[in-house]
Amino acid sequence: MSKSMTRLWRCIEESVTLHGAEGDWRRRLGTEFESFRRFLNPTDRIVARFQGDDGGASWRVEVFDGRCFARNEQTLENREIPRSQVTSLKFDVHLLTRELAAVLSVGDSVEVLGLTHHVVRVGVLPASLGSRPVYLCTHTWTADLVAALDQIGRHASGPFVLLHPTGRAIDSHVRSWLSKADAHVIALDQLIHVTGDGELLAAPRFDHLIRQTLGIQNTNLPVYRFRKDDDFWWVAFGGTPRPVKDSSGMPYIASLLSRPSVGMTAMQLESVVSGIHEAVRTGGRGKKVDDQSLRESHSRLKQIASGLDAAKDDQDFSAMTRLETERDEILAQVRKDTGLSGAIHDDSDAKRAGDSVARAIRRAIKEIEKKVPELADHLRSDVTVGIDCMYSPKQPVDWEF
Repeated sequence: MSKSMTRLWRCIEESVTLHGAEGDWRRRLGTEFESFRRFLNPTDRIVARFQGDDGGASWRVEVFDGRCFARNEQTLENREIPRSQVTSLKFDVHLLTRELAAVLSVGDSVEVLGLTHHVVRVGVLPASLGSRPVYLCTHTWTADLVAALDQIGRHASGPFVLLHPTGRAIDSHVRSWLSKADAHVIALDQLIHVTGDGELLAAPRFDHLIRQTLGIQNTNLPVYRFRKDDDFWWVAFGGTPRPVKDSSGMPYIASLLSRPSVGMTAMQLESVVSGIHEAVRTGGRGKKVDDQSLRESHSRLKQIASGLDAAKDDQDFSAMTRLETERDEILAQVRKDTGLSGAIHDDSDAKRAGDSVARAIRRAIKEIEKKVPELADHLRSDVTVGIDCMYSPKQPVDWEF
């Protein structure tokens, strides 16, 4: 996938105050609400208004003697409602920032600037990417963005990188301020991918995107490459890239290398490589669905993904809504047909996947050893395989994918 297919980033932008009732958050996140519930913290506040379940008129909330009442602002209807329905849930930007810092490997020096949590210091890029401090800003109004840039500039005392949910709010006025500060903005919807379970992952070649944005040339740096080219992979570990023939284990290795220190089950690896979410596959406890139906569903999901990319580039929100709805319907139908309400697999599924992935990776490492033995040694040392898999480099490696 070329972009992160998620509502998370736009949802953050649309929530100006980072507060909202549960119903409002459910409407913004859609089917992803449960996956991102960890970011929504209940507060002791009551929202001033909320939108009805039908998406129509908003309801104004008032509290009398500890009881909550809502008034429809169109029909003037009054009703008493449970406090839980209007309790304000605040989006935890601090938790989001910690997860971003982990997947981007920029350290753990997270620091909130100001009281609203709209501006947070994420960490510092590695030396190979210029050692610039990285900040996250969720503001979308020009005046707020300019004020945030001024605040960040004083805090950074030099050039910095600004992460923004989608970058759509970065207009010419904001770019002028960025230029004066020698700062660059990168959109999270390009830098970060999100799994069907809500896990944040660095996008493939995310370091290349950062290097390209900052104008950093890497011709004099050691080459660490693991890149597919037709039937071969060009691999290097600090030296000249060498071709290694494609095999089933090579994509598994690439997936692990692109997510350092991030644990993945073998079943998740199979799902990432196949392009089909784990919940779409038939598990040991699921009802068997014919392969043709799954292939057709998979094919249509890939078409929808391409269509969504084009719609996002064209800012065709009507097409985006239609395609997202169709995608959700297909996934829901496949889950229903397979008897799955989530990623349900029994132990035999996990063991089968673990054995299969481990064999494939070990075979691939043997082929790599013939061309780049130092990389084979690195993989044997720092890659764990089995039911649970992980790439845990002793030192950060700036891979090219």
